[in-house]
Amino acid sequence: MMQSILECMIRQADNVEMFKKYQRSLDSLHSKYSVSTKSTVCGDTEWGHLQIDATSLFLLTLAQITASG
Repeated sequence: MMQSILECMIRQADNVEMFKKYQRSLDSLHSKYSVSTKSTVCGDTEWGHLQIDATSLFLLTLAQITASG
């Protein structure tokens, strides 16, 4: 599961670069992905972005998995 979520986020690398440059919410990471295609489920204007909680939870879980070996 963690690998799939990471892959979904990596597919949005261009958005992250645009977000770093312009700080527009439309360029931030999506938090809803298709289980079968790993693509985003909602369009850029259909769902709220800046899903810090979802991204933070992913990073915290990844750190805990890494630390536990």
